[in-house]
Amino acid sequence: MFSFPLLTNDEILTCLRELEFSISEEELRDPERHRVAIRVVLEQLMEMCVGVTREDLSTAKVSVGRETICYPELHEDSITELAMFRAVADMMRTCGVADFGLRDWFSPTPKRLRKNLSAVLNFAKYREDMLIVYKQLCEWRDGQLARVREARAEADVAARELEVLEGATTGDRREAAAVAADVDAMETAAADAARGAAAARAAVSYTHLTLPTILLV
Repeated sequence: MFSFPLLTNDEILTCLRELEFSISEEELRDPERHRVAIRVVLEQLMEMCVGVTREDLSTAKVSVGRETICYPELHEDSITELAMFRAVADMMRTCGVADFGLRDWFSPTPKRLRKNLSAVLNFAKYREDMLIVYKQLCEWRDGQLARVREARAEADVAARELEVLEGATTGDRREAAAVAADVDAMETAAADAARGAAAARAAVSYTHLTLPTILLV
């Protein structure tokens, strides 16, 4: 059992043409005879799904081959071809085809080709759907980050305003304390004046009481 649905040749052709890949029904029916065209399609699919081109592999793998074999210039094409096969085989394993082999690369059969292309096209569709979801998630994340930045900016403004208000409040408290001190001083002075007035009244009263006695003597 495959982990992906098998597509018909018509469905495969439709999908490939939507992707602007050049392939004919004849090439699908007789892939061994058109194996070069089939390899080109597989390479194009790998470039689309994995982002790796033949030129990338040629540069990387040939440089490695030059270090490990004699007369590497005689083997550049074969080394690149082997690297391309391995890269496509890795892609196939990712797509759910664990048994992609050299026969699929050099002598593909209609049945195997249908299976292999079905796997890659289903993976490509899944990847496209996931890219849409990923884009939506990125947009949502960017929106959330923008709101967080906006909230932080508002919080900074509010913090600065609070500092100003706290500074003004501190000043008001100092002024209030000064006024309270003045009031206390005034109350103290008033109390002292009241005590002085009381003492004066007492002295006056005493004078009125003692004055006739003095006069009588």
